[in-house]
Amino acid sequence: MPGYMKHGDVAGESQDASHDNWTELNGGGSSQIQKPAAEPDSGLDGSSGSSGGSKGSPVNPATMVIVGMMLFALAAVAVLANRNKGSDATQEEIVFEPEEVSLDEGSATLNASYSTEESDFFDSAGEDEIKLTITPNKDRENLYDVDGTSKSVQKVRTYAMDQGVLCPIDLQHDVEYVVSGTLSSESCRFFITVTLRSESSELLAYGCSVDLGLDFSPLYVAPRTDELQFIKELEKKKSESFTFYLSDVNLPRGVNCPSFIQ
Repeated sequence: MPGYMKHGDVAGESQDASHDNWTELNGGGSSQIQKPAAEPDSGLDGSSGSSGGSKGSPVNPATMVIVGMMLFALAAVAVLANRNKGSDATQEEIVFEPEEVSLDEGSATLNASYSTEESDFFDSAGEDEIKLTITPNKDRENLYDVDGTSKSVQKVRTYAMDQGVLCPIDLQHDVEYVVSGTLSSESCRFFITVTLRSESSELLAYGCSVDLGLDFSPLYVAPRTDELQFIKELEKKKSESFTFYLSDVNLPRGVNCPSFIQ
């Protein structure tokens, strides 16, 4: 019959030569997309081979020059950093150099002992040590200043009269020794003054039947404030109920006094 063409090789499907979609004519409504075949690998990732058959790009001389200059700059920075690090280490060593110890200062110990066994109204006894420093006097060349302080505790028993009978009173005093004086390197003599003062007082026991209303803070044992002279080590000087002597004398550099050198 004219105008009629038989397609014996196609069963219910039509093909459009303009694209790769195949459409079912039986009303299924589904379509399949045929993927194109994979192209052969050119041998380079992400790029196709050149027509000449060579692979890669030629090296640019300008690029090599720039890379070389960058490497040179990095090397210069590293050298400067090492030099700065070395200079910093040298500076730290200068800052932490040990200080020189001066030998112009001397020392000594003033030994103090006291006893009131000869007193009728005081009972007290004890021993103390006062560390002294011997330093050059700023105004006189052959004179040295002698100074020292020390804190101690002094216990005293004193007595009061209660209806014609002695009653004991026990006291405790926090005291401080203050020592000042000089050493003459020409005469090899120490001239020392000792002061003892009470800082606080406490009533430990009261044996009287009535309150006498006394201030007990001045009731402690102290030496006179007269100047004491020492011409040799371990020489004893007496002042009131106290006895003093010097020991462990270390004279400053340049002072030659054999009587104080054991």
